[in-house]
Amino acid sequence: MQSPIATSPQTELRLFGRQVTVPRPLVRAVALGLLIGLGWWIVGLVLRATQDFFVWGDQLWTFTLADVGFLTPYDLPGFVNTPWTLIPLLPLSYLPFELAVLAQMLIYYGALAAIIVKFGRPSRAAKRRWLPHPVVIVLASPLALDAALNLNIDWIVCLGLLVPPLWSGPFLLAKPQLATGYILSFSRRDLVRWLIVVLITGIISLLIWGPWPLDLLESFQRYEVAWGINMAPMALLPAPIGVPVSIGIGVLLAVFAVRRRDALLGVLAGLFFVPYVASYSLLLPFALITARLPRVGLLVTVSLWLIVAVLAVSL
Repeated sequence: MQSPIATSPQTELRLFGRQVTVPRPLVRAVALGLLIGLGWWIVGLVLRATQDFFVWGDQLWTFTLADVGFLTPYDLPGFVNTPWTLIPLLPLSYLPFELAVLAQMLIYYGALAAIIVKFGRPSRAAKRRWLPHPVVIVLASPLALDAALNLNIDWIVCLGLLVPPLWSGPFLLAKPQLATGYILSFSRRDLVRWLIVVLITGIISLLIWGPWPLDLLESFQRYEVAWGINMAPMALLPAPIGVPVSIGIGVLLAVFAVRRRDALLGVLAGLFFVPYVASYSLLLPFALITARLPRVGLLVTVSLWLIVAVLAVSL
């Protein structure tokens, strides 16, 4: 199935002195994503100024301190990621805090918009003229607001879905519980190449950061996970059947993902194998679902806003 990117009209842009041809749906989608990302950043600034809401805590404590903890990442409070995650964060750590957050939000929402276009289906796109743009459905949802106010490093994982499969490993493994199931959609050749790049990345990381897997395990024990907002299927399903049922569903989805080379099914399958997924990390799988099924996405967004409104009135 061809992506809309491959069959759409093109727009000529001039980047770094060179003429570049970019699909128009991609330009529109990314522009929408950047605009909405800017809007949520302003909302975050306003809420932060009121001091009634604590926003961007992970950024304040951990991810904007890459310059301080680059060589000793597991000394950073709450850092439980692969050490090379700090590489794209390093230049942002030299910006003022609010601008570093803005840069990450723009990358995140722009990348999500590009993902929606990349993994959408042209046949479905032609039938949804009465619907809002899928980017609006996703990024104007309460899930997007949650992700904006609790900005983490999901944007790095999103980049892994946009680069060629060969290079996606270091991005996906920055937060492996989120979208590592994407590799289930790879061809055998791409998967072998992916594993080689991951292996080389791991070897280089050991030379730079030493035996960091041991430090990572210690970091997991040192910092408690906010299990109260755990949205992993195996945590949501009732005990004691939650784990085996979740794994069974994951295996079933994985089989279909491999047979169909389906990125959406692969990402969803992966979520059924992990013990923890934060609520704000649901935005990426929601974007993939909406790209494929925009009516379902719209129903979810409207329903969630109704729930938010009811809760706000009842407080």
